[in-house]
Amino acid sequence: MRISKYNNYIISNIYKKSGVFEMISIESFPNLQTFKFVIDVGNVVYHIRNKKGKPMLSNYFKLYRYLLNELYIESSNIIAISDPSIRYCIDEKSRFKELLIKREIIQAPKKADFYILALALRNKFVLIISNDRFKEFVQELPSIKWLTLKLVKFLIIYEDVLLSPDITYQEVLFMTNLSNILKSRSYRKLPIVALDVN
Repeated sequence: MRISKYNNYIISNIYKKSGVFEMISIESFPNLQTFKFVIDVGNVVYHIRNKKGKPMLSNYFKLYRYLLNELYIESSNIIAISDPSIRYCIDEKSRFKELLIKREIIQAPKKADFYILALALRNKFVLIISNDRFKEFVQELPSIKWLTLKLVKFLIIYEDVLLSPDITYQEVLFMTNLSNILKSRSYRKLPIVALDVN
């Protein structure tokens, strides 16, 4: 079966023994559209490089279109944050500059990871699309479990995008039920930390 047949699915688990992907269709995640998705642009554009070793802006467009067209996420719920250095090394500099001017991609004043995590700390319904482990920030975050629930890993194969969140349907339901969030100890109001940007 070709990868493109998995286009409308999110990978939830990979079973090593059987070698079979257990897929969850987007229909089984009906509350997913209530989340904001923060794209770690630097991580995405470096996922596949061109022949000259430059990060590719097309990776970002593939992921962005996937969120819009396959997961039906509104563009207002997609936030793309980039490191300032990306504009100097990206393969399509002028097109990238246009995205910055239109504010379709937001350029962080320093390393984007700091702002991506700060946004996730301030908002309960934010998922981060990145293959980064954010190791240098783990001590400042509420817990590794918190980071695991927020991270959505991705894979781009030709024109196909696959997303693999470490989150179950029950956790999505739980996170979207505000009264449960307020009652839960694991989702209590977080203290202000160094990552909490003003």
